[in-house]
Amino acid sequence: MDPQTAPERLRELAQLPQIAPLVATNPAATAPLLRTLADGTDATIRAAVAAHPNAPLDLLLRLAGEFPAAFCANPVLPLLLLEQPDLPARMGADTLRRLLCYAGVPQSILRWIVAHAAPSEAEAARLHIGLAGAAGADWPARARAALWRVAPPGYSDLLLELLGLGGVPAWLLEMLAALGDVEVRTAVARSPHTPRALLRPLRRAGASGDLRGYGVPTQPCDPQVLAWLAAGGVYARRVAARNPATPAPVLAQLAADVDRSVRQGVARNSAAPPALLARLATDRTADVRQLVARHAAAPHVLERLARDPSRDVRFTVARNPRTPPAALERLASDPERAVRQALVRNPATQPALLVRLAADAHPKVRAAVARRSGATFAQGAQPAPGAHTPVPAASRIPAPAQPTKEQRAADPAAPLDDLRALAEDEDPKVRGAVGRHPRTPPDLLAWLADDESPIVHRGVAEHPDVPPALLERFAADPTWANYKVRLAVARHPQVTSHALALMAGDLAVAVRRLVLANPLTPAAARRQILARSLDMCLTSSEPFYHAVALAHPQAPVAALLQAWQSPEWLVRLAAAQNPRAPHELLVLLSEDGNQLVRAAALAALSQPQPAAVSVDETVIPDASIRYGVGSDQRVLYEQLAAFATDPALKAAGAATQRAPDRHERS
Repeated sequence: MDPQTAPERLRELAQLPQIAPLVATNPAATAPLLRTLADGTDATIRAAVAAHPNAPLDLLLRLAGEFPAAFCANPVLPLLLLEQPDLPARMGADTLRRLLCYAGVPQSILRWIVAHAAPSEAEAARLHIGLAGAAGADWPARARAALWRVAPPGYSDLLLELLGLGGVPAWLLEMLAALGDVEVRTAVARSPHTPRALLRPLRRAGASGDLRGYGVPTQPCDPQVLAWLAAGGVYARRVAARNPATPAPVLAQLAADVDRSVRQGVARNSAAPPALLARLATDRTADVRQLVARHAAAPHVLERLARDPSRDVRFTVARNPRTPPAALERLASDPERAVRQALVRNPATQPALLVRLAADAHPKVRAAVARRSGATFAQGAQPAPGAHTPVPAASRIPAPAQPTKEQRAADPAAPLDDLRALAEDEDPKVRGAVGRHPRTPPDLLAWLADDESPIVHRGVAEHPDVPPALLERFAADPTWANYKVRLAVARHPQVTSHALALMAGDLAVAVRRLVLANPLTPAAARRQILARSLDMCLTSSEPFYHAVALAHPQAPVAALLQAWQSPEWLVRLAAAQNPRAPHELLVLLSEDGNQLVRAAALAALSQPQPAAVSVDETVIPDASIRYGVGSDQRVLYEQLAAFATDPALKAAGAATQRAPDRHERS
């Protein structure tokens, strides 16, 4: 199109759908016209606007994440970065992550993200091929190090279910074993799918066998292993903080950890240097300072801690036999009674100080001194002024209250006639108590099962001898109102395999976990649970769960083909490692901006490819996930592919000899 075309004529031509893409590449297109074109839904036109040097700055920043290649090819971008080195600061976190998917991001942008962006975006920039370079055959080791630093997922119920099913890939288990969530760690430790070698570094460093706590290491641990643990999740850092063999520089790093429990671990470390303990004595959290006050190597900080604002810290100092006499003298005048009483129990407290405390204003302090000296109060001694006169115990016993209806219904000795009468009470809690009563007969249970209240149904489901048919009837009700009833059914010792199978596809993770844990659950039901879990992963708002689903061998191809558009490198890495990843997906990922994603895709392309599977498959094998791919997303996929081959759009990158229109670039 003629670059001399008048702006008025360009505005007219932009109304024609066939000509609008060419208008968007014309050097004469003005900023207002480009803004109008970008407001449309045509991806081809919007990409051309992102590559146009006359596009307003705010518009370019808005399109940068959607069309990173066009944005980075814009000839005005180098000038903008010279004028505004902090240009990425005006982009949102999602835009930055999407921009980092592209391999051609300028290094100045990458360096700014590493230095100033949030930790997740900074880590993605460090892994960008523009800074880190291409990963070679050692990419699995690099991926292991990067995964070690990934933020932990939330919503642990779904994660626990996936671990029980063996649905989490082995390459994600190590970072899960290092998390602060004790249930997740123990599930990893118990899982038969967890390689034993994967947990060896943690256990050798002092982690307990079930990964719940910390035990004294039986043999020295390699300092390099401890440094590795110190860079991992909260639990791994906590284990490294407790180990006496952890190098001093690593301990210093852990002493500044954002997690309180890690700093507590350093304060408990018997090999912590005195200078580090002095630093922890000023920690913002009182219980960290309290642990310093107990440390055998910290007498030099006890004088300072004796003036600590926290009563608990001063209490600990008062009990410590290593506390200097001057600090004990100060604590004898502490305003808190518990601190002065702790001072009496300190074996290092001098007799002269005990004499002073024997005249303390508080009777409990005086009594503590008397107990320590072996004295007893005379039987006729008068209480100290202001002392509390005890009230006889008999006068404090209230009169027995009449049992409520609910208590009567729960009474093991309740007569059957009373139970039948209470079964008609207007309060559903009373009727529910009748339902769970062990003496309630089957005919009354059947009558209560027809009650409209789920509270009553739950009581019936908790009856020790409830008929199996009623359990199956409750299991077949999938409503949220019936959620606690299904929990009771799943926990019942007489639950049938049919009832368990009915609840295998339950929307509630807690119900499915109980079904999964029951040995009577049929194999087909277990596959259904896996299908439901993976489906929940794909619809989750957390990228970690997307990665779990897309790494699974039974992930649908339609979902895998969407993975290249994810702004999260972990999701793209998972798709690249899926054994069923389509060839076209691997080709796209082999050009990814992330060095690990690119290396994983190239490694997969070098292997024999599996049989092709239709992208539009709708019949999915047992235990597979179903992920609806909207037609609008497929259109965008085709449009982006067209952008790479259309000559008119390619010309946009090299567009124009005309000087860029700089107005609206403030």
